[in-house]
Amino acid sequence: MQPAACPHHEALETAFLQLSFAMKIWHFVRSGGLQRESFDIALTAVDNAGVPYVMLEGEFKSDDDVILASENNISICFAAAAITLWEAIREHSGLESRTLSPSSSEREKIAGLAFAIRCCFAHGTSAPRWKLASKYRLRYELPGLSVDLTSAHSQPFDYSYLGGPDGLRVLSRAATSAGLV
Repeated sequence: MQPAACPHHEALETAFLQLSFAMKIWHFVRSGGLQRESFDIALTAVDNAGVPYVMLEGEFKSDDDVILASENNISICFAAAAITLWEAIREHSGLESRTLSPSSSEREKIAGLAFAIRCCFAHGTSAPRWKLASKYRLRYELPGLSVDLTSAHSQPFDYSYLGGPDGLRVLSRAATSAGLV
């Protein structure tokens, strides 16, 4: 039974849309579609409360700075999507990390992988690392996704573990198919 308030479930689509946006911006930057001189301008904006904030001109000293910022944006958006996916699973399914047993069922395996990915970023946003309790150190075989975390503990996170950044979207589809979100 779904709890009355599931804010993460409601935000899941937006989190993945933001990740797609970040990846498309990265591609656009890498292909030369964004000229630093046109982009890195002085900007004054006003937030919803009417408070102005200022972005300075010339913050990006080179094109490489813009590329690095776009790569970091992917990581930040991936982290937000991973954390949102786990929280949506937790809210919708009632599963909790402390009682989760990823080797017991397909549903708990999907939830366990989502939690394991979430932990990489929740405990190391700028330098994500796999921080896995022994129960999560498994080989996860899901439709369209094969992830081996048997020896990943304490290793730096790399998208190749998931077959690329889109592996998180594959996991999200599996969670949806399993009725976890």
